[in-house]
Amino acid sequence: MDRKTEIIEAAARIIGSDGVQAFTTKRLAAMIGISEAALYRYYSGKDEIIHKVFEHFEGLIGQKIASIVVAEINEKEKIETIFEIHKHIFEDYPELVFLLFSEGSFIDIAGLSQKISEILTRKFSLMESLIQQGQTNGTIRNDIAAYELGKVLMGYFRMYLLQLRLEGNMNNLDKYCKDFFKTINKLI
Repeated sequence: MDRKTEIIEAAARIIGSDGVQAFTTKRLAAMIGISEAALYRYYSGKDEIIHKVFEHFEGLIGQKIASIVVAEINEKEKIETIFEIHKHIFEDYPELVFLLFSEGSFIDIAGLSQKISEILTRKFSLMESLIQQGQTNGTIRNDIAAYELGKVLMGYFRMYLLQLRLEGNMNNLDKYCKDFFKTINKLI
């Protein structure tokens, strides 16, 4: 792992476990064993690091999802696979649950609320598009508008993960997600 990635992943751990208020460049430098001044060789400051955290993990998820969109499976399977990808990312980086689902903490960081909004809009557009295609192909129920069904699925997943994280059950994510997948299959 290169130093920039190490910085980003350590920053994500701090923010995800203790919140953005607890994130300082001094604490980050201590966590990875370099001087605070050395951080500025890689990033201009705290705000840039926080932006890069979101870009890094969005890139990880985006690369995996891109291959699913073109896969030769039906839309219902694509939706389940997209949730499965997110599940694996959250298993590897449980701190991301708080990080990605606490956007209110980032209101004061220039441009970050906009970045989070853009990420959510892209994810929702993809979900809605897959649902519409599945409705057209008959693999997904069409008695609920794609827009509404997409919001229900994404909101349910978000709430499910946040509850598991708050209860300290992220170690059992695989077990709990089986129940989630059964439920979404009934919903769609």
